[in-house]
Amino acid sequence: MARILSIAAERRCHTEGASTVPRSVSTPVGSQTSTEEADPDGSRSFRKCHPRENKQERPLLSLQEAPISHLLALLKAPSSKRPELARVAAALRSRQLPRGTKDCTAVLSILARRGLADEAVALWKELQRWGPEPDVILCSAAMRAQAALGLWQEALCVLGEIELGHVSGTLDRPTFGTAATACAEASQWLAALQVLSRLPRVRLEADSICCSAALTSCARAASWAPALLLLRQLSDSLVESDIIAHSTAISACGAGKRWELALLIFSHVMLRSTKVVQGTLQNGQEVALKAVWGAGLEVDAICFNSALSACEAGGQWQQAIELLELRLTKGLAQDAVGLTAAYGACQQGKKWQQAAELWRRDCGSRPDMALFGSALAACERSQRWAQSLNLLVALEQRGLQADTAAFSSAVGACRGAGPGWRLPLNLLDNAQRQGLSLDAAMYTALLGNFQGTSFWRGAVALLADMAEAKLQQDSAVLSAVLDAIESSGCHSCAAPKLLEQLRLLAGETLFSHRITSGRHAPQKLMCLLVVVLPG
Repeated sequence: MARILSIAAERRCHTEGASTVPRSVSTPVGSQTSTEEADPDGSRSFRKCHPRENKQERPLLSLQEAPISHLLALLKAPSSKRPELARVAAALRSRQLPRGTKDCTAVLSILARRGLADEAVALWKELQRWGPEPDVILCSAAMRAQAALGLWQEALCVLGEIELGHVSGTLDRPTFGTAATACAEASQWLAALQVLSRLPRVRLEADSICCSAALTSCARAASWAPALLLLRQLSDSLVESDIIAHSTAISACGAGKRWELALLIFSHVMLRSTKVVQGTLQNGQEVALKAVWGAGLEVDAICFNSALSACEAGGQWQQAIELLELRLTKGLAQDAVGLTAAYGACQQGKKWQQAAELWRRDCGSRPDMALFGSALAACERSQRWAQSLNLLVALEQRGLQADTAAFSSAVGACRGAGPGWRLPLNLLDNAQRQGLSLDAAMYTALLGNFQGTSFWRGAVALLADMAEAKLQQDSAVLSAVLDAIESSGCHSCAAPKLLEQLRLLAGETLFSHRITSGRHAPQKLMCLLVVVLPG
């Protein structure tokens, strides 16, 4: 960033004839020099950077000597933080504790519940070597920790050991539900359905928890057809399908770009009656949807949000606005998730006027970052740079801090518009002042503003910044830089040196591919390849 600001300042000095000294943005190092002189061995600076290093040695020693009751009390204490819980778990593994099945179950459950599922899985592996004989309850606790990490294959292995009778205890439905949840966390819908198919072998029937987990796996994998079949099986069985199951099936249809089926399920929930609706899909498959007889399903905010997300995926802005109005008639307040989906549906349908009206009516007064992100994305698509700046100001007025994606959208909205490249550079400077880490999307959006301008040195400086930050550079980035060079009409005497610099920054393979292919390759630069490229 300092490099491009210096180049921009030098350019202004050259064009305006002013003797302005560019502002330096380098970090002063005077404090470091004085510290090194006062502390040549570095011990004082080490204690300053690690103030708790010496204080942690005493608690670690006490954990190695504390009884198991004290360690369990530390795990159960609400005031215990994650680092302390991790040290307790490490002490338990090193001391080969606990020894009782009940204590092992408690430790695994606490670690998984407190967000340390990785420590719970590590302890479970150690327990298999020196721990007590596991029972079904202990295995279920281990499977919950594995489910939190998405280790669905390990969870299925534990379930298989229980089914083979290698573990004492009675196999129940919650254990199958935990295995199905592990498959759902990893979006393994086929494995989740196989878990459900194993229930009749042990004379058990699927409950709402197992079916909801299988439906969740279908929704995450955008597998709408298995979700509909599973919802119908729920209707045919004695298990009462609840509103969560229907909402998950709606999400699966929305993720699979089947918004019409999602709205059909939603209408069944609204009717609370049984109807078989048959129709032919575009691929020729017959579909039968069936709701529960007299189930009395009460639609909630989650069900509305699932239907709105399906409308967003299909770009059905009219249905999304109707769902918002229907939501108010049901006495449900609008939330950020539903409004963001409705706003996104207006974006997908390119209905900017409806999106603006929705923003003024419902979204503008809500301090939610997701809503502002959707609005900024809409401004980027329609290249409304003035509105994007107003949104950034409104973000600050509502006490929200814009993230990197928000600044990237604002920079992209300036592409091809009136402000040119100076305003995007100011936005980049503001993002860095706020301590945001710039990504490749931010640089790509900024480089797009240099196309058609004569400031090719700024584009090259941005490419150098990307290489220094070790950000991935694709063909779009290099194309923007080369287009800026071509439009500037730089002298051919400077071109070989410039091409060599670009080749070093972008890499040999990417540079050669971009220059030798594509209809936008500058003809003058292609003539110089024999000078720059080896061989």
